[in-house]
Amino acid sequence: MAAVAPEDIHVAPPAELPMQAFEAAGSDALHARYENMSSQMERQSKELQRLMESQRVIEEQQAKALAEDRKAIEERFKSLDAKLAEQAQLVTVVQQQQNHIIKLINIQDKLAEQDRQLRMFFEYQQNFLATLQSPMSTQATVFQELHTNQTRMLQALSSVNMPMPRDMPDFSMSYAIPAALGELPQPAARKAAGPAELDPATKYTNVPERLGGMKPFPYFDADEDAKRLRKAIKGLGTDNRAVISIIGNRTCAQRQQIAQAYKTNYQRDLLGDLKDDTSGNFRALLVGLMQEPAVFDAHQLHGAVKGLGTNDTCLIDVLCTRTNDEIKAIKEAYKKEFSRELEGDVRGDTSGDYQNLLCAVLRCTRDESNTVDLAKAKEDAASLYNAGEGKVGTATQVFITIMTQRNYAQLRAICDAYEKLEDYDLEKSIARETSFNFRKALVTIVAFARSPPACFAERLHTAMYGVGTNSATVTRILVARAEVDLKDIALEYKRQYKSALHMKIRAETSGNYRSLLIELFGDHGFNPEVDAKNLRSAMKGLGNRKSVISKTLAARSGEQRQAIMEAYAGLYKRDMVKDLEGELSGDYKDLVLALLQPLDEFLAREVFRTIKGIGTDDNSLVEILCSRSGFQMRTLKEVYSRVLGRDLASDVRGDTSGDYQRLLLALIYTERDDSEPVNAVTALDEARRLYRAGEDRLGTQTEVFIEVMTRHSLPQTAVIFEQYNKLCDYDIEKSISRETSYDFKRALMAIVLFARDPAQYYAKRLHATMAGAGTQDRNLIRIIVERCEKDLRSINDAFFKLFKQTLETTIKSDTSGWYCKLLLLLLDHARHTNPPAPPVTMAAAAAATVLAADAPPEPPSGKVVPVLTGEADKDKVEAKTKKDRELREAKEKKEQDAKGGKGAASGSKGAPPKHAGITITTGQGSVTLKSDVVEYDYDGDGKADYQVRTPAGRGSTVTLDMGGDTKL
Repeated sequence: MAAVAPEDIHVAPPAELPMQAFEAAGSDALHARYENMSSQMERQSKELQRLMESQRVIEEQQAKALAEDRKAIEERFKSLDAKLAEQAQLVTVVQQQQNHIIKLINIQDKLAEQDRQLRMFFEYQQNFLATLQSPMSTQATVFQELHTNQTRMLQALSSVNMPMPRDMPDFSMSYAIPAALGELPQPAARKAAGPAELDPATKYTNVPERLGGMKPFPYFDADEDAKRLRKAIKGLGTDNRAVISIIGNRTCAQRQQIAQAYKTNYQRDLLGDLKDDTSGNFRALLVGLMQEPAVFDAHQLHGAVKGLGTNDTCLIDVLCTRTNDEIKAIKEAYKKEFSRELEGDVRGDTSGDYQNLLCAVLRCTRDESNTVDLAKAKEDAASLYNAGEGKVGTATQVFITIMTQRNYAQLRAICDAYEKLEDYDLEKSIARETSFNFRKALVTIVAFARSPPACFAERLHTAMYGVGTNSATVTRILVARAEVDLKDIALEYKRQYKSALHMKIRAETSGNYRSLLIELFGDHGFNPEVDAKNLRSAMKGLGNRKSVISKTLAARSGEQRQAIMEAYAGLYKRDMVKDLEGELSGDYKDLVLALLQPLDEFLAREVFRTIKGIGTDDNSLVEILCSRSGFQMRTLKEVYSRVLGRDLASDVRGDTSGDYQRLLLALIYTERDDSEPVNAVTALDEARRLYRAGEDRLGTQTEVFIEVMTRHSLPQTAVIFEQYNKLCDYDIEKSISRETSYDFKRALMAIVLFARDPAQYYAKRLHATMAGAGTQDRNLIRIIVERCEKDLRSINDAFFKLFKQTLETTIKSDTSGWYCKLLLLLLDHARHTNPPAPPVTMAAAAAATVLAADAPPEPPSGKVVPVLTGEADKDKVEAKTKKDRELREAKEKKEQDAKGGKGAASGSKGAPPKHAGITITTGQGSVTLKSDVVEYDYDGDGKADYQVRTPAGRGSTVTLDMGGDTKL
């Protein structure tokens, strides 16, 4: 509403009425009306004046408020300007610090370079000093060289802009020539004074350390692999995935053992069955992998020379890259397989210099000593030059002799010597002086001598370059080099051609052939970007391809799945978890999302799930917390706090109570001592504490159970349980069942079962999730996901032993759809990636530890331990161990004794005291102790008052004298 100024308001006065009208109206009524209107106008005028005043007050208030706001805004801007200035100063400081760090790094690099230069020239000087020999006339020359080296060192130091250290000696000072040769370092000191790398020959004899190729499968079981292969092959169709996963991850020696086990167990030839069930390049690759190296090469060479024409590429690749021993083995295999001489067949299919070169290779005359003679290398380089570039025509026999007789280190030295002799390398000279297959063979020998990985990388590039792929060459090289240097070839291929070898193979091949080739690379075959693209393709459009999702995720480890998620986010700027969550549903979705979480975060969320809301899933909570080592519990607490922003102990305390709560909190707070060694004596003491806290007293001291069960390492805990069994002659599980109840008992039993045999514990948990009506899918998912990379294979074996049914069959009967298939894929993957079940379980190891502890334990300090010998007295004690005999009657007797007092006197013939399952009776005759050590608790306080140790082992006769007149 717009403000109205007072001067803009005009009130018109009432019009003057003619007096005649008043007089005509005569009237008071008109006069009264006039007065009324006048009063109304006056009131309106006052009201307008009041409104104007209100308007003025409002405007003043608004102006004041605006002024205050403006002032506050100006002050805030000033504060922001001050903060910006402060931040600018901080940025400047940070930049200065970064510059200082960069300078420090540069200085560090310069120091490292200076140190390297100093060490290098010091080693040179020491080497020269070590080589000083008579006559004395040569010493001046040597010292002159030393002085020259020092000058070069000073120049090198100045080149890195480093000042000379103050304590560095004057390198320009003159040397004092020794007066006698005896003052010079002796030649014997040369090895210590001069480093080996100063020998120029080591440049050729020391090859870089290689990464190698496929390693033996660590959890190899020939019978199990043969069984899986038989299952994959028999019947209609072939499970090619299973065949690839086994053949592609075993070494040649392991494959031979599998073939032998297959023949022994099923009276069939594995190679023949594979040939019958496969075809094309996939079959050729499988056959090559199943053959021994020499047999494979023999078949390759036979295929190269048989029939019309000759596969010269195969002949060159095989013969020009094998050692003498390998060629001898090939010749023997060739004769055994084809009843023909290899050299005769090669000679019949080749001719000229090419034939002479291959036959010279087959004669196996190459020196393999790996020694280098630099002088001889220069002579050979000169001979090669004179046989080629230095004359009209080419003396090919010189090339053949040198290339087939010199070792590969010597050939490298010859190549360098030739380059110094000429301005180009030996390969170019060979290319100019020879032709066709002879040239190819010579170049292959030189290339292989320089670097085998580089040689085969170039061969593979040629085989896959352009339109089409030479699958035979790819198969031949990968089969031959899979266990030798395939990783080095892949690295060299990446360096030369800026592309990953396994990615190139993936692009140039297809089907099962491609899958098996990629499997040979091991981890190098894993590409997170490819998996991310496959998963994205499976989710695009209507519906989704669960087969791609399941097979991809099941075949990858947890770390690899995280890498796939990162690659997915980088490629598509999307969250893979959210995309999968939107595409999937039900238990299958829960399982997929569980696999995509880091395991520690998944378990932390599972713990929170068990305790949130109304009620607590105690079975799951016990399973997770009672199966943690000290390190695992510490990690769980940290991840729980970081992911959920909550305290694990506080949440557990809020949802549990009593001894059960105290046990779980002790597990959380105490964190088992994982580094604690196994000690049978300590375990026996702890076993005694457990007995005295439970079976040996009225009621149960639960705090003792909690302390013993939560403090020790899991192996030591298992030994404690075995000592308890030996001490009491019955299992601790029975004691726990009798002395505890409900959730506290469940948690203690879980600790006992897990400490003894984790595989059996989880096998029982899996059976419980699928027993009866319905399936506890969340628990099933948790166990499978948690153990699939650890011991799911052992759990599967334990499941069959316990329930006489395979875990696979049980899962099939209780689940369905792709949820079931993904569970089975994880189980199948675990069978050949998990380690086998240990030959000795933790429980068996604990029992062995207890049996190994021969020495009887020392008695408690401060106790009287009479060890007596001599003839038997009239009152004797007969002690014998009972196995779980009438324990309830013993408890009732203890209750009666407690009601009647502390018990009868020592010499009375009343009820005998009991301790650790040992019954003591009085009577006449000799005393035969059935155990080496017997403890007596006479006052019923739960502590041993006396200990009897037989002097000569079990079956000895002893007399126990407790002092005074009291005897037993």
